[in-house]
Amino acid sequence: MASWHYAFFFPGPRLALKPAGAVSVLADFGLEFDDLIRPANPIDELGHLEHGEEVRVAQPIKADLIKRLSKHEQFLVECRNSELFFVCGFATGYSNPYMEFGWSKRLFHELNESRKRKYWNMIKKCASYCNAAHVIVVDDPPDYFEDRFPEIGGRRILESEMPNGNKCNISVVWTDMELSELPVCIDRQYCNNPGWDVKGA
Repeated sequence: MASWHYAFFFPGPRLALKPAGAVSVLADFGLEFDDLIRPANPIDELGHLEHGEEVRVAQPIKADLIKRLSKHEQFLVECRNSELFFVCGFATGYSNPYMEFGWSKRLFHELNESRKRKYWNMIKKCASYCNAAHVIVVDDPPDYFEDRFPEIGGRRILESEMPNGNKCNISVVWTDMELSELPVCIDRQYCNNPGWDVKGA
């Protein structure tokens, strides 16, 4: 089975994500969006989402996606270039609002180090443009990974261990210290990067 990297984006206390900013950053990076999205609908009282049948968006695609996200629509959409494709999920109406990007580990690790850095900087720039205070990079996350990062009393808690005893394969947690405090990490090894620099992204 293919293995994927995922980046999850979360807001800081009393802040809202601005997901439309991600569309602009990804498009400016040279990624082209598909003209199909899969709208998301809540499936339980917690607001967990299930994605439905594909819906075609209007032209121009970028403008329509920004319009939909500005209206707080939730959906999955793919974007791509000649190197990678990303699956982008927007769940800002969920009780723990978040965005997620997923991409192939194999294809990513075939890139040279310079290109990898440019993609990491792209992700950090998305966080900055989307008002995200925290980004968690995790490989092959379990379903509803967002539940592992709740906000309690204005402070984020990262629970890396799942109910079955297995640990989530987390690479790093980035926190924008101007927007939030470092999260409380059950396993401190993940919270070793207190900030980021998007210059040159």
